[in-house]
Amino acid sequence: MVAMPSMGFLPTVRHQGARAQRRNLRMAAKCDVMVVGCGLPSRGMGWFHSLQMLNGECPSAELNHIVEPWFLGGGKEGPAGEEFAAFKEEWEPKGCAFHASLETVPPPTGPRMALI
Repeated sequence: MVAMPSMGFLPTVRHQGARAQRRNLRMAAKCDVMVVGCGLPSRGMGWFHSLQMLNGECPSAELNHIVEPWFLGGGKEGPAGEEFAAFKEEWEPKGCAFHASLETVPPPTGPRMALI
C-alpha cells in the first residue's frame, strides 16, 4: 500500500489493484458453506447466493449442502417444487448435497459456515 496525498485531513491509501485482489482470493483456503432455506429458483435470495457460490463467484466459499425443508418436503409436489427439483438435478451431480432437514447434514470435518 502507498500513502497518497489527500484533500482531507487524513491521507488516503491506494490498495492493490482488483486483479491482484482476485488472485489473492483464489489462493485463499475455501470455507465449507451450507445454505439453510434456499428458496425458489430465480426468486429466493438464498437461491441467488447459492448460485453465486456454485458458479465460483465467491472464490473462498465452497457450497456443499443446501437445506430446503419446504421444496424438498411438503411443497415438492407443486409447480414451484418442480422448479426446485430441476435446480437440484442440475447441481447435485456436481457435488452439492441437498437435504430436507438439518438432521441429514453430515457433521463438518472442519470449519463450516451456515447462510440462513
